[in-house]
Amino acid sequence: MDQNNIAELLSKVENIIKSLDELSGLSDNCIKEFDGTEFDGQSQLAGKLDDLFLIASHEMATQLAFVKEDILILIKFIKFRKGYPQLSETELEQILDTENLELKFKMEIKPKLRDHSILEIKELWNNTFNNKSFKKIINRFK
Repeated sequence: MDQNNIAELLSKVENIIKSLDELSGLSDNCIKEFDGTEFDGQSQLAGKLDDLFLIASHEMATQLAFVKEDILILIKFIKFRKGYPQLSETELEQILDTENLELKFKMEIKPKLRDHSILEIKELWNNTFNNKSFKKIINRFK
């Protein structure tokens, strides 16, 4: 999937979210038609109908917004990992989540870094993921 397809997909997801949010406002008018006291339990049934409209609109929009955010983060994560395929998750976690790396680790990892520096990797990560820990991001998708 190329960038244009991803952008189109995310745009369509965003349009669905907006449409679902619009439904939320429409449901208030629909409920008025069904609420009343013409028979026993009508008001309770109208309340259940209102709950279903809420699920179909606002709650679905909220859930889809969370999914969209996960998609965006996962795309960034995959792109980041593709930049450093020679490093294991454990090595990346140590590089990114350890404040002061031991000299022994730095010496062992140096040949795997190729043309990159530890500082460069950390800066890219922090800029991409707003200083969140590697472990927090990776655990989001396990």
